[in-house]
Amino acid sequence: MTAVITALVPAATWAETTQEVDLFPSQSWTSLLDRGSEPAQDAAAQANAAPTDTPALDDTMPTAPEGVGATAATAFTAIGEWSDIGRRIVVLAHQGETYLICQRCDMDGAVRPGGNVTPHYRLKALEAKRAVLLDPQGKELHVDLAPLAQ
Repeated sequence: MTAVITALVPAATWAETTQEVDLFPSQSWTSLLDRGSEPAQDAAAQANAAPTDTPALDDTMPTAPEGVGATAATAFTAIGEWSDIGRRIVVLAHQGETYLICQRCDMDGAVRPGGNVTPHYRLKALEAKRAVLLDPQGKELHVDLAPLAQ
């Protein structure tokens, strides 16, 4: 095929029209967090940024709308996890959205204990085999992380 193109296009023109294209550019995990609200910060600024304060677990939460409760908790699914310099980060999916949770990390946008995963669910803890969430009434909801080990 190259021989046909070379025969049809003079060498000078061929050199001018060809350029190297990276079909699979590298991406960072922080690109998962960018949902179009603000431009992503550069990696150096993110690495130097201190983690934001998270609210205390006893702060009040909005009440759940009608139909949100124990049945909605089953809609949380652990879909991925990775370790970054000894810090475990888990990806939860819920109603078509993904959420990053961690026990202690400084990743921008990740939910740490005390932070809201959704407006109606707060992260209490990220344990070895489960994530513990609290609903607006303070009831614990457990998301099984065992499928991630397979």
